[in-house]
Amino acid sequence: MAVFRCKMCGADLQINQGESVTVCESCRTQQTLPRLNDDKRANLYERANQFRRNAEFDKAMGIYEIILNEDITDSEAYWSLVLCKYGVRYVEDPATRKYIPTCGRTLIASVLADEDYKQACTYADGYQKRIYEAEAAVINAIQKGIREISDKEEPFDVFISYKDKDDDSGERTRDSVLAQELYHELTKEGLKVFFSRITLEDKLGTAYEPYIFAALQSARVMVVIGTKREHFNAVWVKNEWSRYLALIKDGAEKKLIPAYRDIDPYDLPEEFANLQAQDMSKLGFMQDLISGIKKLTGRAQPAAAPQTVQQVVSPTGTQAATLFERAFLELEYGNWEKADDLLEQVLNYEPKNARAYIGKLCAKYKLTAENKLGESLLDIGVFKDALWQRAFDLADEDYKNQLVGYELPTEERIATGNVHWTIIAAEHGNADAQNRLGNRYYNGDGKSIQKDIEKAVYWWTKAAEQDDAKAQNELGDVYSTDGRGVQEDPEKAVFWWSKAAEQGYAMAQSNLGFAYSDGYGVQEDPEKAVFWYTKAAEQGDADAQDGLGDAYSNGLGVEKDPEKAVFWWTKAAEQGDASAQNDLGVAYSNGFGVEKDLAKAAFWWTKAAEQGHEFAKNNLGFAYIDGLGVPKDTEKAVYWWTKVRLLRDARAQSELGDAYNNGLGVQKDPGKAIYWWTKAAEQDHTHAQNMLGLAYKKGFGVQKDLEKAVFWYTKAAEQGYAVAQNNLGVAYWDGLGVQKDPEKAVFCFSKAAEQGIANAQHSLGFAYDEGIGIQKDPEKAAFWYTKAAEQGYATAQNNLGVAYWDGRGVQKDPEKAVFWFSKAAEQGIASAQQELAFAYDEGIGIQKDLEKAAFWYTKAAEQGHATAQNNLGFAYIDGLGVQKDPEKAVFWLKKAAEQGHETAQSNLGAAYRNGSSVQKDLEKAAFWSTKAAEQGNRLDQFALGCSYEEGLGVSKDKKTAKMWYQKAAAQGHEAAKEKLNRFGWR
Repeated sequence: MAVFRCKMCGADLQINQGESVTVCESCRTQQTLPRLNDDKRANLYERANQFRRNAEFDKAMGIYEIILNEDITDSEAYWSLVLCKYGVRYVEDPATRKYIPTCGRTLIASVLADEDYKQACTYADGYQKRIYEAEAAVINAIQKGIREISDKEEPFDVFISYKDKDDDSGERTRDSVLAQELYHELTKEGLKVFFSRITLEDKLGTAYEPYIFAALQSARVMVVIGTKREHFNAVWVKNEWSRYLALIKDGAEKKLIPAYRDIDPYDLPEEFANLQAQDMSKLGFMQDLISGIKKLTGRAQPAAAPQTVQQVVSPTGTQAATLFERAFLELEYGNWEKADDLLEQVLNYEPKNARAYIGKLCAKYKLTAENKLGESLLDIGVFKDALWQRAFDLADEDYKNQLVGYELPTEERIATGNVHWTIIAAEHGNADAQNRLGNRYYNGDGKSIQKDIEKAVYWWTKAAEQDDAKAQNELGDVYSTDGRGVQEDPEKAVFWWSKAAEQGYAMAQSNLGFAYSDGYGVQEDPEKAVFWYTKAAEQGDADAQDGLGDAYSNGLGVEKDPEKAVFWWTKAAEQGDASAQNDLGVAYSNGFGVEKDLAKAAFWWTKAAEQGHEFAKNNLGFAYIDGLGVPKDTEKAVYWWTKVRLLRDARAQSELGDAYNNGLGVQKDPGKAIYWWTKAAEQDHTHAQNMLGLAYKKGFGVQKDLEKAVFWYTKAAEQGYAVAQNNLGVAYWDGLGVQKDPEKAVFCFSKAAEQGIANAQHSLGFAYDEGIGIQKDPEKAAFWYTKAAEQGYATAQNNLGVAYWDGRGVQKDPEKAVFWFSKAAEQGIASAQQELAFAYDEGIGIQKDLEKAAFWYTKAAEQGHATAQNNLGFAYIDGLGVQKDPEKAVFWLKKAAEQGHETAQSNLGAAYRNGSSVQKDLEKAAFWSTKAAEQGNRLDQFALGCSYEEGLGVSKDKKTAKMWYQKAAAQGHEAAKEKLNRFGWR
C-alpha cells in the first residue's frame, strides 16, 4: 500500500493496489490516482504535486514530463500537465467547505482541445475518464469567464512584473518601490502601464486572473524588476514572465526586459539568457529604458540612417566610424536588421574590419552589445559561427586576446552553473567544468541538458584523469553499488575512490573506509577501513564518523571502545546523520559507552525517525509502547510503526496486531489485526501465534477454523509459550480442532502450569482430582488447586474449599474451606456462595449467622444454583435470617424444583399438600411429589401411595398406590411396609 497526498488539500491518502480513483478522508473530494508502481514514481509525483500546489507550475511540469518519459500511458501525468498549463490550484470554498479549482493561467485554446487532456482520456479507465471530463468542463467554464472579462479590458503598452511584499516581514519590497517609480515615469510619457499595485486596487474581492491575462496579451513590452535573485523566481512573478515568454516563443511581437539592481547578472533566471538585461544602478538607466520602451511600443521612431551613405564612393575613416557608431546604437535598441545593414556598409568600406563581423554576429544572435558575448547563455554554436571565425582571423593581437576572453569562461562563470560556459570550459580541458558537466548530464534538467549517464561518465573521467578529486569520487560512486546507470564494477569504484582519498577528499575517504569494511572491491581489511574513516571523520564527514563509531562499537580494526563509539556517533548525529542518531539512541538505551538515559535515547531515535530511518522508527515505536524515555503512548507507537516502510520486527508487528484488535491508538480493525499477527507469527513470534489461534477459534477477523487455531497454538506452545500451551491443552481436552486426547491435554496443562498459568494449574488440578488423562491423585489435585487459587483463580478457590471441606487430598479443615469459599464467592462463583451460605447456616468452620447465610443463598440463587434456591425457599418458609414470606418461599422452591432439584420438589409438594405456606392444592402436591418420587424420594413415594389410595389430587388407583408403597418400603419406609402388610400386598 503506497502513501500519496491529496492533490486538493495535501492530506495523506491510503491507496490500495490497483485503485485508480479514491476519496480523500480529509476533504472528502473524489480524485484520480497515478500509477504508483514503485517508490521512485511516488516520490516524483509527490514533488511535482507539491510544486503545483505552490503554484510553481513550470517545475511541476518538468517532473510530470520525466514520468511520461518512463511511461507514456500514465493518464494522471497527462492530466497533471493540463492542470499546470492552466495554473489550476484547489482552494477551500468558505461557504461549502469543498475544494474547488481556480485558474492562475489562461490560454486562448480550450482545455477540451488540449492534446494532453485528450491523452489523459485515452489512457484513463472509465472511472478516471468521467472525473477528467467533469473537471475539464469546470476549467473550460472558468477559462471562458476569464476571457470574456479580459476581452472588455483596454490594451496596455507595458506590463511591469515585480514582487510586491516580503514573505517574512509582509512589508513592501524595494522592487515594488522601483516598479512604482518606473510606472509613474512611463505614464508621464503617455504609455498605458499595467502595475498591479495601482491597476488592480479597484479589483479587491474579485479574481485577478482575467485582468492579468488581458494585460499579458496586449502589452508590447514587459519589464521584470528585481533586487534579489529569489524575487525573480518568486511564484507569481515567474508565473507572469514565463507566460509572457511563452507568448514570445509562439510568435507574438513582444519584448521582455529584465531590470536588476545590486545583484550579479549571472543570478538572473536562465530563461533570461538571450535577453538584454538592464542594470538599474547605472547612470541614466531610467531615461534609456523609457526611450527604448517608447521605441518598442511605436511611441518614438529611431533616427533614420542618412540617405547619402550608400552614395559614398571613396569613404573616409570618419564616414566608416559614423556608420559603425550608428550600427552599434541600432544593436542597443534591438533593431537587428538595421544594424546588420549598416555593418554591411562598413564592410564595403573596410572589408577587414574584425569588429564589424562581430557586430554582425551580435545582430544575428540578437545581442545588444559586443560584451554580451561574454555574458549571455548562448548555444555553443555561436563560437563556431563563420562570422566569429572571420573576425578572429582578421583581428589584431589585442583584439584577438579580447575575443579569446569572451570564448574562454572564467572560473566565476563556470561556478554559476551556466551550461554554455560549462561546456566551453570542459571542451577546453577545465577539470572543474568537466566535473560540473558530468553532474549536469547525470542529473539532467529537462531543458538544456537531458539526462545521459554515458556522457556523465565521459566528463567525470576527463576531470578525474586531471586529478579532480570530486570527479574521481563521483566515478567511484557511479561504479559502486549505488546502481547509478552503469555496470557495477567494485574494483573501478575503489580505484577512483582511492585516487580522490589520497588527495584528502573526505567523501572518497569515507567511501574507501566502507569498501575496506565490507570487502567491496578490495580484500576486507578492518584496520584500513578505520584508517580511512578516521581521515574523513576528522574532516567532519558524517558518514565516516558514523562508520568509525560502528568500528569502535564492534571492535573491528580497532580495540573495542564504547566511549569512542559514542563520541563519533555524537559527532555524526549532530550533523543530522540518521544512522548515527539511531545508533546513539541505542547506546543511551543500553548504557553503552554512556550513562543510560532513556529520554536521550528517545530524543535521538526521534531525530532519526523524522528523517525516515527505518530502525529508528521501529525503536521509537517500542519506546512509546513501553513508556521508555517518553510517556507511554500507544497511538504514537502505532504511528511510528506504520511509518516503517517494510516493518519486519516481529514484536512490533505483534503489537500492531494488538493495537488494531483493541482499538488502541488506531480504529479497531480485526482484518488489520490478523494481517500483523500473521506477519509476526510467520517469524515465530509466540504471542502473535497464540493470538492467531484465538482469532481462528472465535472467528475474529477471519473465518472460524478450529484446525488452524490448533496449528498456531501448537507453533507457540512448542516454543514454550505458556498461554498457548494452556489453550492447546483446552483444545485436546474438548476435542476442538483436534481429536480429543486427555493425556495430551494434561501434558500441555502441566507445561503451562509450571510456568504459572492459573487456568492451566486449575485444569491440571481437576485432571488429578477426577483421574482424567492421568492417574487420580487428590494430593496433587489439591497442590495445583492451591497454586491457581493463590493467583485468584475463582474456580480453583472453590475446588480447594471443597477439598478442605471433605478432607480430599488435604487434611479436613472447615475453616480453610470457608476461607477459600469466601474468596470464590466474592468473585461470583455460585457453588462457592452456596457452600459459604451453608457454613453460616450450620456454623461449620465459622460462627453461625443466618442472615449471612440468607445473603449468600440469595447470591447463589440469583445465579440459578438449585440447592441455594431450595435452601433460600426454606429460609423464607421458616424466617431463617430473613422475614417469613410464603410467596418468596414458593418462588424459590419452584425455581429449584423446575431445575429438577429433588428436595425442592418434595418440599413444594408438601407445601401444596399441607397448605402451610401456599393455598392447599392436592393436584399440584401430587405433581411435585411425583417429580421427587421419580428421583427416588421415599417420603414422596409414600405420599403418592396415600394419594392414589385415597384419590387425593389424583384418581383412586390401588394398583398405582401399591407400586409407590412398594418403592418406599424398598427404601425402608416403615409406614409403607405397614400399608403393604395391612392390604396383603407383599
